[in-house]
Amino acid sequence: MRILGIDTSSPKGSIAITLRNKTISEKAISGHTSYSKNLFFIIDSILQDTNLNISQVDAFAVSIGPGSFTGLRVGLSSVLGFSLAQKKPVVSVETLLAMAHTIPFTENIICPVIDARKGELYASFFQYDANGQICRLEEDRTVKPELLVNEIKKTTLFFGSGVETYGKVLSQKLGNLAVFDSGSSNTTAASVAKLAFEKTQNGEKTDLALLKPKYVRLSEAEMNLN
Repeated sequence: MRILGIDTSSPKGSIAITLRNKTISEKAISGHTSYSKNLFFIIDSILQDTNLNISQVDAFAVSIGPGSFTGLRVGLSSVLGFSLAQKKPVVSVETLLAMAHTIPFTENIICPVIDARKGELYASFFQYDANGQICRLEEDRTVKPELLVNEIKKTTLFFGSGVETYGKVLSQKLGNLAVFDSGSSNTTAASVAKLAFEKTQNGEKTDLALLKPKYVRLSEAEMNLN
């Protein structure tokens, strides 16, 4: 089963094609690239590299957030268009969960962090269990880094765009309890596609009528309205 995975949740997005649980090809999207202008160009490029056309893709997977509101909308509208045109299913995957699955086995707590602007992070905690499976320890949320560090009692691995902004704060406050992943440049789209494959094996797919971003917090327009 070939799955096209799309992650546009953060400035550094990615596109991937997987076959079952094997990554066939994956490309990062530069943080300086406009998704709305270049996403389809990059998708076309990765299809050419794999000698595939869009009709040979069996399903489309997309990260639904939390993350950049604009980026998420672009990603979701793209897979919606592909699904309707190709009559193929869409599977949505939570962004922080997909990020956690890019980390090889570790005994440390895993904490992917995305810069949420306004002095906050999108964050959650995960951990490998005894069977080597990643388990979620809490729901996704927005949190100020100064408050997040107060919750850390064990060695925790941080990675993601939030580290670029708040890594120094985390390091200064936590000392040896904060570990920073040297592979944090890992792209997420292949993880999105692989998790989507697992869902399809369990008979899961996303109802297009219910396909929507996981914003976690209100948009600025909604906050102003309130």
